[in-house]
Amino acid sequence: MYRAHVTGGALRDEVDGSTDRAAWFPLDAVADLPRHGFVDEALRLAGLLGDARSR
Repeated sequence: MYRAHVTGGALRDEVDGSTDRAAWFPLDAVADLPRHGFVDEALRLAGLLGDARSR
């Protein structure tokens, strides 16, 4: 897991790679997205969200 900041460029899908579709989402939209459990743990560790699965 990495914490990163966008500094420029354009987000694009990875051709013949491990990423189906690349997209940016606002943090407040993450709770409504389908995602792997490690995403919630990474957000908690970064102090960005409490319990991302809580509603």
